[in-house]
Amino acid sequence: MEKQKSDEEVLQDFLLDIECLDELNHWTRKFNISDILKVSKAEIRHSNILAWLLDATENHGLGDAFVKGIIQRIVENDEDNRYDIFELLLLDYYSLIVCREWKNIDLLIVSEKEKVVIAIENKVSSHEHDDQLNRYKKITEDEYPDFRRIYIYLTPDGEEPSDTQNWSILTYTDIVEILENIRERENLLEEVDLLIGNYIDTLRREIVEDERLIQICNKIYQKHRRALDLIYENKTEGEIAETIKNILQEEADKGNLHFQRTTNRHWIGFHTEFMNGYLPPME
Repeated sequence: MEKQKSDEEVLQDFLLDIECLDELNHWTRKFNISDILKVSKAEIRHSNILAWLLDATENHGLGDAFVKGIIQRIVENDEDNRYDIFELLLLDYYSLIVCREWKNIDLLIVSEKEKVVIAIENKVSSHEHDDQLNRYKKITEDEYPDFRRIYIYLTPDGEEPSDTQNWSILTYTDIVEILENIRERENLLEEVDLLIGNYIDTLRREIVEDERLIQICNKIYQKHRRALDLIYENKTEGEIAETIKNILQEEADKGNLHFQRTTNRHWIGFHTEFMNGYLPPME
């Protein structure tokens, strides 16, 4: 029977095989302006980038390629035949005006010339709430009664909207595929190509599942499971967590709340008398 290795031995094995982490260089060492701008999980920043890309008159040089790609994807996925293919694909996309946060709608795209309005509700790390989609649908119906109306529900993984009859599903995987297709066939300005490439990398890493990254991480973890678990379990607490604990301790010393430091590095627990009135503390 093979002798169980000590913690020190499994850590030594990991260090001797540290080159296995080189496979992650594509994701960890590549310069990415989206990381600097903290784009990854912020819906408002994704909406800002999408608004820029959707505007055919903007300075990205894509013309109407992106907005046309979005509409084409919606038409391709239209199993209920709710859209007229010829009407939508032959639109003058340069007449579309893109609005941000119009009456709380993340993206509203309007053409007075074509009498069409497109509402996009963008969800990155949150979910539909407060009857949003019905409210936004009513707002656009009231404001644009004689327009053709298209409602798009954009999520990372194709989450179904509450109103599947009127809202079409679009995913961030669709966004990635459309942008990659544009990069392949268009001769983009160098700085625009860099920005779009960075954005695609961010979406693949943070929003949609990157199968290659998942496979590499799983392979490394399976090979060095004990070493990686030891590192995670024994890592020192971050400065922010320690600061929060110090503040909680000060408030506990003043009698404003109940807080007790624990050796658990994965959570911080506290409660107040007000909280206890609604949710009695467990023993």
